[in-house]
Amino acid sequence: MDLIKMLRDAQKLQATVSKARKEIQKLQMDIEKDGVRVSINGIFKITNFSITDDTLLNNKAKLEKSVISCLNEAFQVMQDASQKKMQELMKDLPVNELGPFFS
Repeated sequence: MDLIKMLRDAQKLQATVSKARKEIQKLQMDIEKDGVRVSINGIFKITNFSITDDTLLNNKAKLEKSVISCLNEAFQVMQDASQKKMQELMKDLPVNELGPFFS
């Protein structure tokens, strides 16, 4: 492979990664679990939070457990969605040919 082609491929990869980051930042997920609802965006910031089961207000330990459970699921769902979006956008790139740049 010649150096010019490798540089063009590297530029294409860089542009695609930049585009993917911007699209991932726009992601928004709403997760409801165990009486708690959380909205999270693509940069892993909580944008909204609510308690959907009022009985949790009477049981501090259960509320705390529910909040942790919901937040953990929200972070996992967003991580999975981010990875999927990155894979979709990078599927046609010659990443294997650029191996030396990523070693």
